[in-house]
Amino acid sequence: MKRVFAAIMSVAVMATFTPLASAQSACPPEVAKAKEMLSQKTSAQAPKSLAAARGQDVQAARGQDAQTARGQDIQTARAGSGSKPSGDISKASGLIKQAEAACKAGDMKTAKEKAEAAIPSLK
Repeated sequence: MKRVFAAIMSVAVMATFTPLASAQSACPPEVAKAKEMLSQKTSAQAPKSLAAARGQDVQAARGQDAQTARGQDIQTARAGSGSKPSGDISKASGLIKQAEAACKAGDMKTAKEKAEAAIPSLK
C-alpha cells in the first residue's frame, strides 16, 4: 500500500512541475543570455568586493602592516577599479527580473525588450 501511494505521489509531483519547465523554456533567448551575463558579472565582482569590505588586500605580502594594507586596499577599491559601477548591475538585475516576470505572464515581447535593455549595461 505504501509503494502504491508513493508511486501515485511521484506521478502527481512530476505532473505538477512539468508545466513549469515547459513555460520556462518558452522565454526568449535574450532573457537567458542576460541572466548568464549577470551571473558572470556578479560572480566576478563578489570576491573583490568582499575582500574590500573586510579590509583585506588579497595580494598583500606576508609581514606587511595590517593597518597600512587595510587603508590602501580600501582607497584603491574606491578610487578606481576597472569594473562597472554597481548601479549598472542593480539596474540590469531589475530589468532581468522584470523580463522574467513578463515571460512568466506570457508577454514575450516585453520580456525580450527588458532583456535587451539589460544586456548593454552588463557588457
